[in-house]
Amino acid sequence: MSGPTARDGDDGALPAEHIFVRGLRMNAANHVPLTPISFLERCADVYPDKVAVRHGRLAYTYREFAARCRRLASALARRGVLRGDTVAVMAPNVPALLEAHYAVPALGAVLNALNVRLDATSIAFCLDHSEAKVLITDCEFAPTVKAALAQVNRRLLVVDIEDADSQPAPHARDRCRARDQPHHVRRSGRTGVGTTWLSCASPHGRSSSSRGRAT
Repeated sequence: MSGPTARDGDDGALPAEHIFVRGLRMNAANHVPLTPISFLERCADVYPDKVAVRHGRLAYTYREFAARCRRLASALARRGVLRGDTVAVMAPNVPALLEAHYAVPALGAVLNALNVRLDATSIAFCLDHSEAKVLITDCEFAPTVKAALAQVNRRLLVVDIEDADSQPAPHARDRCRARDQPHHVRRSGRTGVGTTWLSCASPHGRSSSSRGRAT
């Protein structure tokens, strides 16, 4: 059974004078944005000593994990990341990936998840297309990232992330040379995410909100 359809020029929204719209516009009393930040804050309050993250020899409680996310957000803010800026990440699914998923939206910034299987040219396209201001990258991918940065026509802040439990390939002895790019900082732990790739000339992704991912 099909639902009601909108008339031409009608977006389907109820008019402002409608009984279920009048006086009920979205505000702080009747609407709370769906964001992962509130979930983390609650867990840190309710389960501060419960283990939130395990990775090899590492184990963080919710209190520690929340503190790490705040420190990452603070570090990005001090480096000039503002609301609406893009922070790209190139790394596997490891604990710092989770930190980026909380720290970046905490600033009102946008997290651009890069597919670690993409080649340098595709990564360069993603960085340019998303207008990334920061690239957080696992040193495991330093050769590919270095080649990608050489194709980007502007400067990015590059954050190399090292993991004591990682086993880099032999060719990655030169692994953290992505720092040849100006403005290099380092962070312990690792970060990662993933972009949708389609079989076409350039990789394609999709933009979604926290609410969109949850639903």
